[in-house]
Amino acid sequence: MENNSNSGVIYQGKIPNRVKYCFAFGALGKDLIYGRIATFSMIYFTDIIKVAPAFIGSMFFVAKLWDAFNDLFIVDNTRSRWGKFVPWLVIGTLINAFVFITVFTDFHLSGVSLCVFASVVYVLWGMTYTIMDIPYWSIIPNLTSDPEEREKVSVLPRIFASIGQSLIIAG
Repeated sequence: MENNSNSGVIYQGKIPNRVKYCFAFGALGKDLIYGRIATFSMIYFTDIIKVAPAFIGSMFFVAKLWDAFNDLFIVDNTRSRWGKFVPWLVIGTLINAFVFITVFTDFHLSGVSLCVFASVVYVLWGMTYTIMDIPYWSIIPNLTSDPEEREKVSVLPRIFASIGQSLIIAG
């Protein structure tokens, strides 16, 4: 049953299966996209649009350092009528979809403009993925106050996330 008190917990006790499986399918979609970026972005940047491999390796390193830093600023201070997670999930997912398409779009650039393009879209993709990923996993403690139920609900999305990445690798 839903709880409308100020505790922040949505369900008291058992979480309905429809909620568990909807949450799990979200992880499947998130990790299909993540798997595509993790598996194919380096190949796309170096072999298709011809960015220098040394530049791409350096760019990936710097982007991960930036990602570790910007992860700290998502969710905590959000106050909205939809809660602290939903606005980030919606905004992050929509912007990430747009940036994902842009990452794999060849604008026929070369030289410095190609390096700037690759850097900007890759960093933006990481940031927009973070905007949806941090609140996605952070919502679990707010679903129920029952620790056993939280454990059950967290297993399904992890399984579906693994399936999403495996589908990309196997495909």
